Amino acid sequence: MVLKSRWTVLAAALSLGVLAAPAGAQVKEIVIGAPNSLSGGYAEGGRQVVAGLRIAVDEINAKGGIKSLGGAKLKLVSADTSSDNPTQASTVTRRVITQDKAVMLMGAHVSTMTLSAQIEAERAEVPIITTSYADAIVSKGFKYTFKLPPMSSAFSAASFDYVNALYAEVKNTRPKKVAIFYGSDANSQALGAGLLANAKKNNIEVVATAALPSGITDPTPVIGPVLAGKPEIIFLNLYTDDTILITKALRNLGVTAPIVGSGSGIAVKTISEALGKQADNLMGTIAWNGDLPIKGVAEFAAKWKAAFPDEKLLPQEAAGEGYAIGLLMADVLEKAKSADPKVLRDTLAGMDVPSIYPGERVKFDATGMNIYAMPILVTWSDGKLYTIWPKKYQTIKPQLP
Repeated sequence: MVLKSRWTVLAAALSLGVLAAPAGAQVKEIVIGAPNSLSGGYAEGGRQVVAGLRIAVDEINAKGGIKSLGGAKLKLVSADTSSDNPTQASTVTRRVITQDKAVMLMGAHVSTMTLSAQIEAERAEVPIITTSYADAIVSKGFKYTFKLPPMSSAFSAASFDYVNALYAEVKNTRPKKVAIFYGSDANSQALGAGLLANAKKNNIEVVATAALPSGITDPTPVIGPVLAGKPEIIFLNLYTDDTILITKALRNLGVTAPIVGSGSGIAVKTISEALGKQADNLMGTIAWNGDLPIKGVAEFAAKWKAAFPDEKLLPQEAAGEGYAIGLLMADVLEKAKSADPKVLRDTLAGMDVPSIYPGERVKFDATGMNIYAMPILVTWSDGKLYTIWPKKYQTIKPQLP
């Protein structure tokens, strides 16, 4: 199948809840379920993760499908969990399992939605591989949940460690005052708590902090404390629209301090499109970026460009994660020589394979956590997103105001 789709075509397919398998498939199909946030505050990231998985599925099918299963083709079925309705996440995940007969799942992108989706996966004994951050996802003793990216606590620690390292390298000093703002979803709450704990651990003064609801229309709860406290770094873990609103307000008032977020709230193209040059020094700890000097990343970027020729940016975090999971699923199916979810679960638990993910391998521990996962720090500069830390993955020399 030639990948000549556009975002509009993909969105239309997603709205139907199903992405069909390639036409002309002559052998049996293996259903991969993708319940993800396709609407709401994290919709852009949710759509990208499914698009990345779609590219992997098309690639695997074009190469002959799952050879150990007689060339069986993969069929991708997606569903919208929303970004903020856990009940919807449960319902659509259950439907993908019971009606569509998915044998593996990728979802649900937003941690709060994954916390609901994983319960349905566990009940049905169907493995789910998630791109969500929250620590709680792998702290419940579930056997069928596998978490690709680092935990929220790891991102919180990395935010401090990486920015401290940057300050030491670029300015020969370390920040002394920070502000910490975070949202109401499970991941943002966890990140906020971790950031506050790390500030205390590092003896850094928190001059302002607040938990903020999503969909804010007035940036005053951030602007006032920032202007009064003059932090050297502003940690901002919010939905994309909220991040844009607050960043624009701060930059318009002459606040040039680095703003550091994480995940889909910071690393999607909407940020650059809405903020332009004001996005410069908007940083984020994320799990993957399209410029990583890792084997296979450039090749995926070329496939992404072929699929979405109008896209100006390299594939972003969620897209790369979707693609990485698609390749991992194919490896699991090949090794298992079975489409039985229980066999696939046991095979996943024993996998240790190369990956385009930072850490460059994937292996899950007894909790389902990828032991090689590591955060990276990225920054917007002149409308592009660059990796700046850890140093071995750095693709641009970082600048600080």
